[in-house]
Amino acid sequence: MRGKAIPKLGLEGPNRALLTRLHRTFQGPFDLGEAAEALGLPRSRARRLLSYLAARGCSSG
Repeated sequence: MRGKAIPKLGLEGPNRALLTRLHRTFQGPFDLGEAAEALGLPRSRARRLLSYLAARGCSSG
């Protein structure tokens, strides 16, 4: 096993920061409009981000 790279798991960089912001902003469920506003993103980009996070099993609650 020595010398073999271990794949990184989880979120990194900007996506981790955005998920953290959602987690700190909302105590419970939120809708797309609320998420977009909290993140300062257009609804289309927020929609893609939330879909990506959900597919990876990420949760803000």
